[in-house]
Amino acid sequence: APSSGGGQPQQFSNCVSEMCKFQCKICQQSFSFLPEHVKNHHNFGFPQYKEMFGNELQLTTVTYHKCNICQKTLRFDRPTLQKHLAVVHKAKLGAYMKHYLSKRAPLNAIPAPSSIGASASQDMDADPAESEDPSNQVKSLGSFKVSSSLTITKVKA
Repeated sequence: APSSGGGQPQQFSNCVSEMCKFQCKICQQSFSFLPEHVKNHHNFGFPQYKEMFGNELQLTTVTYHKCNICQKTLRFDRPTLQKHLAVVHKAKLGAYMKHYLSKRAPLNAIPAPSSIGASASQDMDADPAESEDPSNQVKSLGSFKVSSSLTITKVKA
């Protein structure tokens, strides 16, 4: 299981708005979907951004997610989730996000577990209808290719 370091409890979420954030090396702000930010606000593609600044992305906010198919704990960012779904489940990120993730945090958000172990193994937003047979869910998500890999590092506070 991933370690958050410093003895701080890991933050878990199924909410897209709470995904890990990456620092833009142009404007120094942090975004969950950096390629879209670069395209929409700086008017050039992400391949161009990587040529200028390298493949290493600076992680500014760390959140974790428990895969709703296999219950594996993952860092909750698009590249990590996309690679996990493609390699382990042959699934599409968009279909997984639509089926399993919410856009906003619920008002009664569940606090993060204080330690990794038995308490972290429970499915925090379990819907009995969704957890009946994971093999049926995987088939409906399809498959896709991962276009490139990135190195992600956490920004030291």
